[in-house]
Amino acid sequence: MAMQASRLRLVSHCCSAATGSIRQSHLAHPQRRLLSTTSLDVNFAERKQPLTTSTPHGLRYALPVSAAPQPSSFQAPAFQDEPPHPHQYYNTYIRNSEFVPAAALTELTCTATSRAYSPQHFYQSRILEQFVSQPVNTITLRQLCFFGRNMTEEKLIRSANYVRTELSIRLAHRIRDFQYLPFIVGTNPHIERVYDLYWQAFDRFRRFPQIETMEDNDRFCEMVRGILEQHLVVIPQLALGIVECAQHIQPVQADRFMNTMLRSRISRRVIAEQHLALTHNYHSPLHWEEERGYIGMVYTHCGSREIVEKCARLARVYCESNYGPGQPEGWEPPKVIIDGNPDVFFTYIPDHLEYIIYELLKNSLTYTILRYAPPPGSTSATVSIPLPPVIVTTCSGPTDLIFRVSDQAGGIPPSRYTSLWSYSQAPNFANFDKVPRMAASMAEHEDGTIIPPSLRLGIGLPMSKVYAEYWGGELNVMTMDGFGTDAYVRIPKLGNKMENLDFKEYEATTDPSYGSIPKEGPAGAGWVPKVVSAMNAGGSDSTA
Repeated sequence: MAMQASRLRLVSHCCSAATGSIRQSHLAHPQRRLLSTTSLDVNFAERKQPLTTSTPHGLRYALPVSAAPQPSSFQAPAFQDEPPHPHQYYNTYIRNSEFVPAAALTELTCTATSRAYSPQHFYQSRILEQFVSQPVNTITLRQLCFFGRNMTEEKLIRSANYVRTELSIRLAHRIRDFQYLPFIVGTNPHIERVYDLYWQAFDRFRRFPQIETMEDNDRFCEMVRGILEQHLVVIPQLALGIVECAQHIQPVQADRFMNTMLRSRISRRVIAEQHLALTHNYHSPLHWEEERGYIGMVYTHCGSREIVEKCARLARVYCESNYGPGQPEGWEPPKVIIDGNPDVFFTYIPDHLEYIIYELLKNSLTYTILRYAPPPGSTSATVSIPLPPVIVTTCSGPTDLIFRVSDQAGGIPPSRYTSLWSYSQAPNFANFDKVPRMAASMAEHEDGTIIPPSLRLGIGLPMSKVYAEYWGGELNVMTMDGFGTDAYVRIPKLGNKMENLDFKEYEATTDPSYGSIPKEGPAGAGWVPKVVSAMNAGGSDSTA
């Protein structure tokens, strides 16, 4: 018994040292998140998965955990330029594992099997660094318009190469953000799935050869369409991952991460879809889209009244389908009144602004109904009572266009108002398990079949704020608890604002106990974007 106890203490000491080494390596080099793509379940019955250790180049070989001495011939395998697949070294097992205390292994996150979509990307940090060290080349709406006018084959090929290189850089920065997450968050299956999608897209873009002909551009566009389609799962997967990891990450850090991911996602889709639209328009015999005022996906004749009326119509249809059944005859949702200076025309991406206005109107109409309309079937429900209207006021200044959406729905309680923009405290994020795909676009609201109309997700307001801030605008909400709420949307109307991709929040020091983003953060890796546009090169048509 004494010999067995001594042996147990020896093995426990070895396991503690091994897990401590792994933990210190992760904290010192978060970009090497060991075991995150293929985390291990130390199953004592099967005993097929080893503990692992790291070297200056990342995970190199399995670390056998045993009190027995190792053969003197055991050597770490030699690497060439790119290490082999990690599963090659997951073929040993823990010998004498019945003597390993379970407490010594609790720091290892586990899954019983390795994921089929786990490539060797964690070992290719040198490749990633080449792109992370490059700044993001931001653009403006005006540049998109000037470059897209009078499209030629040479300009279209130049646009394709800009998209090819720029998406590689932007994806690399987001991959690095994933690697700065706390270890346990990074091993969440939903977060990990998005990470793998990003890496696969990054790898495909960086490997795509220089585009020199229209045939090359057609192949490139086909690849871009496929990637955009694959990435429709990103928002639901991120939301579910944040919900499941709420106990393992600070709310402020989760909100920073989600804001970064969503804003960067918008930026990538803008430049990708703009190029696809330019290619489609170039192949159109009459170039009819440009004649209608569209340059790619940018609309040069956006009308404030037209946008508000469209969003109001869709929001009232939403309320009729969800709250109309059971109401007395003649019942209708609150009216939407447009006042101020409603007839303003400007250049913008309509889908972005329509998403914002629709979400604000839908919330105002919904809560007005919930406050004033009697419950279906009640005695007072036999008479239709007019509901207070929702008023949309527009005001045009020298550089900005402002929308104010005012309701009398009772305001927002203080307990909810403090977390209005938070993703980590969204009460309905768990409903994303019923929404496998989401583009966060107006087309989904118009369709009505992609997202069930009655399903509340809780991402509408935070996503609207991201859309508003992307082109240098803002969204603010002022509430009077017990009376109503005013939401203010400011949109730059000159098109000269750069994409808002300067995520200054990453420069803040976070709690080191979470293993999160250090003070220097990704900005220390040289990624803070500069106001440069690759589209400026090569001709006067591409300058603002």
